[in-house]
Amino acid sequence: MSDFRPICVSCNERYSCKRNGVTVAYTSESIQAADLWECPSCHYQIVIGFSQKNLSKRECKTDSAKRVYDSYLKNMVAGPGVDVEQMEPFQV
Repeated sequence: MSDFRPICVSCNERYSCKRNGVTVAYTSESIQAADLWECPSCHYQIVIGFSQKNLSKRECKTDSAKRVYDSYLKNMVAGPGVDVEQMEPFQV
């Protein structure tokens, strides 16, 4: 059976999935779900396995969607080029 887990270039170890469903800032206005992986040797972390669609704050019209958006913000782990501290929740 093939093992498709990523390999750490520094340690030559296979990454382990640390947490599914973390949130990544896709832009300053939208977020996306992904999986957080970690090297068991050097503890370097990567985010892979992104969802097919991002969630934009503008698209959140109902209170339910706003609550989902806010709950995703609580799981934020990364944001390439985005200051994740500046992303505002709805706080419904």
